[in-house]
Amino acid sequence: GYALGQFQNTVTLGVLSAKERNLQAQGQYGETENFEGLLQVDAAINEGNSGGPLVNSGGQVVGVNVAKSEEGEGIGFAIPVEVVKSTIESLNKYGKIVRPYLGVRYIIITPQIASLYKLSVNYGAIIYSDTLGQPAVIPNSPAAKAGLKQRDIIIKINDKKIDSSHSLSRLLQQYSPGDKVTVTYLRNKEEHQAKATLDRHDRY
Repeated sequence: GYALGQFQNTVTLGVLSAKERNLQAQGQYGETENFEGLLQVDAAINEGNSGGPLVNSGGQVVGVNVAKSEEGEGIGFAIPVEVVKSTIESLNKYGKIVRPYLGVRYIIITPQIASLYKLSVNYGAIIYSDTLGQPAVIPNSPAAKAGLKQRDIIIKINDKKIDSSHSLSRLLQQYSPGDKVTVTYLRNKEEHQAKATLDRHDRY
């Protein structure tokens, strides 16, 4: 990358510290964006390196550098190459980024949240919104057509369990608009299943 915007073709060395990291990053204009399933590395990432490739010892691209921690040294993050490939495929096919869309607002359940709100499970995604004008289930969305309601707890998409490391949005990214999925959810502690055909959500 171009470290600090002036030293072109800079290469740094490090190790892959962890996978499946979730992060809320702040941009240069104060905007925030949530990232899921990131690779954590200890290679130095400076301003100007974001967008540069993360390569392994064989020269294969395994990710794209995206952020670093401001609170400590040697904590950087990269988007996995599989996510990058799906984005490129979407751009080539549609001319923009298209993501599968279920149509719910939700909170990922952690053991702490489950304990605080006395939920019956300590994993999954509880469909919820307390913001006026922002319904938990979007009208006419795939979720609405499947009969999902506020306070339902989605625990699986097909056979994949939802937890703090595998959020609902991350699992949905494995599919394409038009795909049919089985949503397993809890309502009043009873398990149910519903079929949903994913719609498309465009990002320019």
